Amino acid sequence: MIKEILTYTVFGNTIFNLLFFVLILVGTYWATKLVYFMFKKIFRVLTSRTKSNLDDLLVEALEKPFSYLVVIGGFYLSKEVLVLNETFLNYYDKIFQISIILIIVWFVLRIVDSIMLNSFHPKTKDASDRKLKIDETAYPIFSKLVKFAILVIAFLLIIQNLGYEITS
Repeated sequence: MIKEILTYTVFGNTIFNLLFFVLILVGTYWATKLVYFMFKKIFRVLTSRTKSNLDDLLVEALEKPFSYLVVIGGFYLSKEVLVLNETFLNYYDKIFQISIILIIVWFVLRIVDSIMLNSFHPKTKDASDRKLKIDETAYPIFSKLVKFAILVIAFLLIIQNLGYEITS
């Protein structure tokens, strides 16, 4: 009886494959929760013990993008279980590649923003103690210019992954 139910086919997939698909998605949810726990309770505690502030910035910048990376990885892994149309698989792979690029760009933007803010605007109690490496009026322009350059590179990568020729 159970064997018959598990071998029943829906849209070209057996019930067993669909259940395995759902099991992978549930596992992805719990893996994401585990990653959040590791960043909040383990990595932040470890990095707070060091003298350097760079590792704190790195952990903070990596927390959310890495969690989304786990979610995207879970969806990609769950796709492998199902029997899907070739056209749909091509679109799925493109969406996966674009998602990975966007997550990496998000991480890079977060780390660049944190490092620039920490480097150019050191936090001191006395405002006269601050020694800025660049002029305060130039910082927003410089920051936006760096972020714009990163976004342009990301846009070009996405366009190239969609199959368009970007070199000339």
